[in-house]
Amino acid sequence: MMIPQISRFGHPQGIDPNKFTLITSFSSERGQWMRSKCINIHDPQSRIYELRDEYDGRRAVPKNFFTLLESYQNHPEAKSLGRDGQPCEFDTADC
Repeated sequence: MMIPQISRFGHPQGIDPNKFTLITSFSSERGQWMRSKCINIHDPQSRIYELRDEYDGRRAVPKNFFTLLESYQNHPEAKSLGRDGQPCEFDTADC
């Protein structure tokens, strides 16, 4: 089983992001991941959702490497503590 992490603004229209967690069959073939057929575990009558690179309002947009990298660079909670024991900021250089 795989659980795609959905981008902050990548949920289909009309869907509560707090009640939207997709699951799909596991595949070791990375090239097949974006073709996965997913269901929402919070909805017993869930329709099949597809993944998409760009938002179209119907399909879900998963996080990608660049999104995860951006969160690491710009959000202090994604980093370690600095030398002073305080959380690192986006511009901290001594972590």
